[in-house]
Amino acid sequence: MLSAAIRKIGDYDLVVTGRQAADWDAGQVGLLLAGILELPGINLVQSAEIEGGTIIAERLTRTGHETVMAPLPALITVSSEVGDLRLATIKAIQDAKKKSVTKWGAADLSLDFALLRSRVIRSLTPPPPPSRHCVLIEGKTSEEKAENLVAGLRRDKVI
Repeated sequence: MLSAAIRKIGDYDLVVTGRQAADWDAGQVGLLLAGILELPGINLVQSAEIEGGTIIAERLTRTGHETVMAPLPALITVSSEVGDLRLATIKAIQDAKKKSVTKWGAADLSLDFALLRSRVIRSLTPPPPPSRHCVLIEGKTSEEKAENLVAGLRRDKVI
């Protein structure tokens, strides 16, 4: 339904969604929506700038952050890391009350609800932790340890 509404809007450069919903906390809707719309998607965006036809986004990672670029139109997911909420002024609230709200039904979005299926989640489990194997590099000198490390990395096809 979201993709149909966005397509109905027509010409757009950027779709901004939340990071995740409070119900299942899965964080899937934004990037699934990007896939359906065939747009580049960047999740966990902390800050973004648009330069020409490109979005440059700083996104949160497990070890810090990274900078990612994508052509427009694009979709980004954001959460509280993007900044503080701006509170509406009294005048803005009063003006909003005077504006009409656009409402679209299934027919407006050319959707056939008979084709839509609900999903039943039977269980949710986290992925297993990654397996790790610790190896102590042997050697009498630092140089010998370095040579043994490089040999092991080559043997394991890391380098």
